[in-house]
Amino acid sequence: MMPRRVLRVLLGPAVLVVIILVVGPEPIIEAVTSASPARVALAMIIGAATTAAVAARWVLCCRALRLPLRLGQAYPACYQAQLLNALLPAGVLGDAARAVGHGRRAGIGPAARAVFWERASGQLTLLAVTGVVVLVWPRLIGPDRPTEVRAACLVIMVALAAAGFWVRREGAAAAACSAGGWRGRVGVLLADVRTTLISRTGLAMAGLSLIALAGYLATFLVAASAIPAAGGRTGQLIALGLITLVAMAVPFNVGGFGPREAGAALALAAAGLGAGTGVAVAALYGLLSLAAALPGAIPLVINLLRGRAADRGPSGSASRAGTPGSPGAETSGSEPARRS
Repeated sequence: MMPRRVLRVLLGPAVLVVIILVVGPEPIIEAVTSASPARVALAMIIGAATTAAVAARWVLCCRALRLPLRLGQAYPACYQAQLLNALLPAGVLGDAARAVGHGRRAGIGPAARAVFWERASGQLTLLAVTGVVVLVWPRLIGPDRPTEVRAACLVIMVALAAAGFWVRREGAAAAACSAGGWRGRVGVLLADVRTTLISRTGLAMAGLSLIALAGYLATFLVAASAIPAAGGRTGQLIALGLITLVAMAVPFNVGGFGPREAGAALALAAAGLGAGTGVAVAALYGLLSLAAALPGAIPLVINLLRGRAADRGPSGSASRAGTPGSPGAETSGSEPARRS
């Protein structure tokens, strides 16, 4: 029987292959040829602002959990995480590495919880905004297309189910790092919810999540503007972009590819713009997002080089515990035990 981890890795590309078989390779080719230097540069500028919002959200979450982290450390770590998320399966391994890097100073358990709740804030904000737009204003997606709009809403329901499964599994795992027994885990989870979501800090994190979401949607609009057939209204494209982003939350993908194209194909078909157009826009969005994450290669290379130097050093694993370039290291502008 195929291991579940292997299945998760293969399912996203398999979905993409099926989509290509259905709509043909032309949308993918159009996406690649539309990635002009100007659009890539614009995506990288938007990505810089978006990453800053995500890093600030992480810092706020750490402060709420009484963990040390400075913005100067969080910013390159988030860039690196985004690059790894774009290159590796499931789209969360970069954040796992971010938690491990921070955990070298703050403790693995608390650091994992901070990353989890920071990500949860972003996902909950996305789902809330998408739910309002799609369910309250369905005509924004496709006037006089109730059946298609309901089908598009089905994407949200599937993503909600996947997100709920992820929250239950990853939240329990993060809590397990900090408390023993199910009562301790439940207590940690409830305390974290009150501290990071249902509080003034939670409101501030939600505001930063909205800023980050605006950046993602701006990148989606840049991608849509490059595909002539996607010439819909801005409001319509924003609604379609939200559905596409929600589809990316399904944890069976590589860099978002697969579920993202499926969600975009369904959403744009519901809007009357065509499934092929949706695939082209989503694929170009994926390429632009990857380009926007490329600055993350700088801290990644620094971490790898300094990690090798630490391995060759006289102190061995002790040197590796403070590997520079990670949130708990000096190349990110850190101080040994203070990040705020």
